[in-house]
Amino acid sequence: HIYDEMLIIFAAGNEGEDRSGDGEIDFDSIGSPASAKNVLTVGASENSRTQKCISDGTCSDVGTWSSFGYTNSPLNTDSTSGNIEGMAAFSSRGPTSDARLKPDISAPGTWILSAKSRDTTDTGWGEYNASYTYMGGTSMATPLTAGAAALILQHLIEHRNTSSPSSALVKALLTSLATDMQGQYSAGNGAAENAPNQHEGWGRLNLTGLTNTSFSDRINIETKDKRTFSFTNPQSISELRVLLSWIDPASSPAVSKHLVNDLDLTVIDPNGTIHSISNNRDNLEGLTIKNAISGTYTVIVDGTHVPIGPQEFAIS
Repeated sequence: HIYDEMLIIFAAGNEGEDRSGDGEIDFDSIGSPASAKNVLTVGASENSRTQKCISDGTCSDVGTWSSFGYTNSPLNTDSTSGNIEGMAAFSSRGPTSDARLKPDISAPGTWILSAKSRDTTDTGWGEYNASYTYMGGTSMATPLTAGAAALILQHLIEHRNTSSPSSALVKALLTSLATDMQGQYSAGNGAAENAPNQHEGWGRLNLTGLTNTSFSDRINIETKDKRTFSFTNPQSISELRVLLSWIDPASSPAVSKHLVNDLDLTVIDPNGTIHSISNNRDNLEGLTIKNAISGTYTVIVDGTHVPIGPQEFAIS
């Protein structure tokens, strides 16, 4: 049985390394279970905190990535926190072994002040007092994302009359709303590439636009079917993003590509310009339109190849 209302969220892992010594975190460090196609995988971005303080008011700098063993420029001199536009160096990067995009999204994961059991002597990255300590890791970014997912579910159920929102819809909303990070180093290093990328996924967690977001959920499609939607963009905005998400059937461990049902996305803007993506790897795919004009947009979902159908999908 598929529990399609349950969103499983996994930390991407803390295996980010600069093995080549070029000052950039290498790709291909995400492992199981974060590589699973139907989960939401979370990378760690930098927190905004520039100092670590303790309960008596004493503060000190958070330090640089050199203290974590990163010895090459620009990593070695970069602060471990303070720039929300960049990734934490340790955050595991994609792609997966079959070239899928991971992580899906990122959230603050350095110098997070967290509750601490009084039964442990472990002080993490530094104790604040007996009840709280600083900690970091993609496992700190993941609970933040889980809390955001819970807020989305509450909003959908209480304010949007969606009685049983699918995990595919929550995944689509989280990633469509995410902020494309600018990166803290040169272009092509860290999260400086346009999202989605194998560092940050679709960007940093951000629920700001949730109340104004259009969506559809649990739409069925078969091979060669088309489903068409439309929405109105009331004013020109700097960036418009449309995400298509579905819970893909299980594949065989022996295959080289794990996507079973292949759906594709097309968006036609008010001027008639066609924006399309053909992706035969991911079950979360999207389009970003820069400097989007006002007017009515048409969204088309194609059932390119659906051997196990009908396939339900969500779009945001």
